[in-house]
Amino acid sequence: MARDALDMPPLLRHVAPPEGVDAFEHACAIAGAAGAGTLAWRRAADVCAFAVVLEPEGALAEARRAFFATMAALGDALAAHCAPERLVTFLWPDTVLYDAARLGGARLAQRFVHHDPPRSEELEALMQSLQRAWMPTARALRRHRWSLALGSSATIYQLMLAAYLRQHPRPPKEKQRLSVTRASLKRLLQWLAVSTAAQRIQLAGVDPRREDLVLTTGLALLEWMEQCGVSSIRYAPGSLREGLVMDYLIRHHERQARVISALLPDAAGGNGRALSLPWRTPLVRRLRRDDRQAFLKG
Repeated sequence: MARDALDMPPLLRHVAPPEGVDAFEHACAIAGAAGAGTLAWRRAADVCAFAVVLEPEGALAEARRAFFATMAALGDALAAHCAPERLVTFLWPDTVLYDAARLGGARLAQRFVHHDPPRSEELEALMQSLQRAWMPTARALRRHRWSLALGSSATIYQLMLAAYLRQHPRPPKEKQRLSVTRASLKRLLQWLAVSTAAQRIQLAGVDPRREDLVLTTGLALLEWMEQCGVSSIRYAPGSLREGLVMDYLIRHHERQARVISALLPDAAGGNGRALSLPWRTPLVRRLRRDDRQAFLKG
């Protein structure tokens, strides 16, 4: 095996930084294109440097906990190769000590937005990345005919609610009917782009734990709407997983019900509708007919 070759587990892939380039800086530069699990690693005569790309799904405050998990894993890995009488310890929050001597450390970087409030060049870099990322999806969607756009997830719901509450004193009675137009979302994002974290925490409709997500998620949503030509988007309480289940139940079990009703009309109680069939589950029964049609068209 070559000197710099690594035997990587399935979820990780090794990328060698160019000569003279720091592994951490290289990982930050290629994070968007390379994706999660990319490990930039180089060994020199005086240092062993590596960096891994993560793509956490939670809020930034929760995602930062990965740093402490990484520090613990680094300490375990070092201790496995050190003399047992020499202690591997930490100096809070980012320094590794070996027998009370500084051995190395760790750092964490967030892509795009590094300042509070964010700088214009940071938002511009984020928008350019979003444009490239959405382009294939938008091109494929424009080839299809559809009449309704639905959005799910807690962050999208809170964006819609925040935009709604900027124009109305109270939330809507039915959150399933909550929607946001492209124009109202753009106005909300203009405020978010110049606000601080302390101000975003106070924004009505937004969970304080998601204050770092609303701007970036909102920009991603706005870019998608603009590229796809969507003027408004409605909130859907279910996500893709629930949608797949509903689609299967609607397509398969309703067809099965019609067949059984035709073969056994007496089982329908004389009114042509079969009783106690699987498709009459609470999950499907609570859907309004227009919602099901909208889902199938989308």
